[in-house]
Amino acid sequence: MPSSCIIFDTGPIISLTTNNLLWLLEPMKKKFGGEFYITPSVKKELVDVPLETKKFKFEALQVLDMIERGVLKIVDQKAVKDEGYKLMQIANQCF
Repeated sequence: MPSSCIIFDTGPIISLTTNNLLWLLEPMKKKFGGEFYITPSVKKELVDVPLETKKFKFEALQVLDMIERGVLKIVDQKAVKDEGYKLMQIANQCF
């Protein structure tokens, strides 16, 4: 994982998409200077499942476009868990 990254859960992406603000991710990513990631389970919830329904298909296509253009990247969940464990160990040894 790069030194500067943000890992998104479904909530912020859903909020941006339903408020027609998903386009903001690209300029935010450029200003941030790092990577924006989602996990495979987040992709499943945001894209894979909604593409099989009518209700949120349009929103799923918008998120899929962000993934295909590289604005959002998919990160391995094990890497996230390992990094979280390292941070927890550091935090627990501070005092």
